[in-house]
Amino acid sequence: MSQPGHLNGLHHVIAITGDARRNLDVYTGVLGLRLVAKSVNQDDPRAYHLYYGDERGTPGAVISFFEYARAIPGRAGAGMVHRIAWLVASAAALNFWAERLAGAGICIDRRPERLLFADPDGLGHELVADVGADAPLVASHPEIPAQLALQGLSGIRAYASQPELTGRVLADVLGGARRGPARWELRGSRRGGWIAFEKAPSEPAVRGAGTVHHVAFALTPRRTRTGRRGCTRSACPPLASSTATSSGPSTSASPAGLDRRRPTRVRARSAAPHAAALAGGPAAGDRVAPHPASQSTR
Repeated sequence: MSQPGHLNGLHHVIAITGDARRNLDVYTGVLGLRLVAKSVNQDDPRAYHLYYGDERGTPGAVISFFEYARAIPGRAGAGMVHRIAWLVASAAALNFWAERLAGAGICIDRRPERLLFADPDGLGHELVADVGADAPLVASHPEIPAQLALQGLSGIRAYASQPELTGRVLADVLGGARRGPARWELRGSRRGGWIAFEKAPSEPAVRGAGTVHHVAFALTPRRTRTGRRGCTRSACPPLASSTATSSGPSTSASPAGLDRRRPTRVRARSAAPHAAALAGGPAAGDRVAPHPASQSTR
């Protein structure tokens, strides 16, 4: 079990796209992220897995996508993340992104200290102007000044039918701190991140393009004399992926498939220095891609 202070914000987010080429054009060409790696879904090798992040693929700035070509449009419901929040440095950065996104034909919703938009698959994003304690995680792009670029993941917004139950898991199990009526922060010694819950829509969830597959938090476990992390010599539980949903905690080794109606997962992962260390990430021999937005996805 994780103890307070051991989770260092968001590690990565994985979502689903129906068009890898279009996805690449938006996340590298428009949003200015780097294509860190191109792999396949380790649980379904038929699907491409595209990794985007800062220049080093640092945990805390990584978003990746499984491509299921021509997948039906999805719809987030109870237990699912519906919006991903990114840090930017200032109101001037929000102005820059409002102009840049609109110029790319992307509809925007400008609010005080926030900018909302969705990618072509319908996945919601939110830019938050916040100069906090977290170091900026920036990708280099010829059209985007570093001081205006995306600076890493800030938090996630999810639909929940019973947010108080999930809040108890976040506080009592994962060491989260309540920061509002339905918002919890998970902050460690390196970084922080947050989860905010909103009332679930009445429509049933549909797993498809534009929905989040799972969210992972960076974990800095304690080292013990056993060589294993986070447990004592007398009590080392079996290794498993820890997940939490709006209906409570569970453990599972199999991902939610496109043909299943499962809520978005929240996982705890050991912090890694680069994207290749992510669970399900590129295996030995996978190509690490350069930044240019014209890089082939095939």
